[in-house]
Amino acid sequence: MSIRVYTTVKERLARLKAIRKSLAELLKKGYSPYPSEDLKDESTIKSSIEWMYKIRGYFVRNLYSRFPVKKNQFIKYLEKNGYDVIAADEFPKKYALNYLNEIILKNSGKSHNNHKVALSFLFDVLERNEMIKDDFIKEIGTKAPRQKKINLIQANN
Repeated sequence: MSIRVYTTVKERLARLKAIRKSLAELLKKGYSPYPSEDLKDESTIKSSIEWMYKIRGYFVRNLYSRFPVKKNQFIKYLEKNGYDVIAADEFPKKYALNYLNEIILKNSGKSHNNHKVALSFLFDVLERNEMIKDDFIKEIGTKAPRQKKINLIQANN
């Protein structure tokens, strides 16, 4: 387990606000921190992705090597917004869509599609291992990449 270091008061307060927001949402949805008889083994979305990524890497080495950066960016997004504490089987599609929307706003349709492929890779394994009910990433559409306008006549001159 890595130790997170938030060096400034501003960083620590921002992290606490994100955790508070996530906890409030969980409590509104009926989450109880107290054990119950029907309590199932719950893993957070972050720990599930980390576990799955280790397992999946043994089976698909060529794909595995392409996704660590995208996986880490998604985990940073989860931590920044306080979503990393949500149980994997309760992780909503809305948060994944928000992440992909941030990607397209900062980059392009091609980046969006590459991140979608990486998330689909991760969520597919979570579904196969019954850690989530549905791989909703595959339902998200792809975006058209930006077209670069090149005037071939000017390029030849």
